Amino acid sequence: MIAAPAFPLLSLALSTQRSTVIAMASPGRVDATANWTSRNSRPAEKLQQELERLSTRISPRNLLVMDATRWTGSGAVASLVPLEFRERIRPAYMPLEDACAILGCERTLVALAKRLTEAYPEFAPRFECFAKPHLHRDRVRRTRPLLSALAVAHAASIAQLGRPDSPRLTG
Repeated sequence: MIAAPAFPLLSLALSTQRSTVIAMASPGRVDATANWTSRNSRPAEKLQQELERLSTRISPRNLLVMDATRWTGSGAVASLVPLEFRERIRPAYMPLEDACAILGCERTLVALAKRLTEAYPEFAPRFECFAKPHLHRDRVRRTRPLLSALAVAHAASIAQLGRPDSPRLTG
């Protein structure tokens, strides 16, 4: 169990269609993002390439991994991280439901997008699809990995800054 993840960290959201990794060198500051489609001819190689690229940039101490399509779930998704990378940085799993609890928002995509836009206004254009009265399924599906990765990274920032009622991460 990891009480509060150490920074710098990478936050990785995986889905069957699209994946996102966010690099944070310090709490509350996004240093880099990478998005890719799973239609890539070699998704495992692309994942390895992006993790390596961002880890040379910030030298992460933690890797937070989540299934970008589920609110809850198991840490089994962490097994998708390449073995060479797992040997250097042990992945931890945080469900999106726990991230919402830490962030103090309802467990809805709209509430989560609103909370993250308040904290990271530079992502407002990317999350505007959640503010529309009618959610467009395709746009939401394309954006959800970014929303998930940022939510977990931001929740880790809050946990790092010492909020005592934060749920624990499982590693």
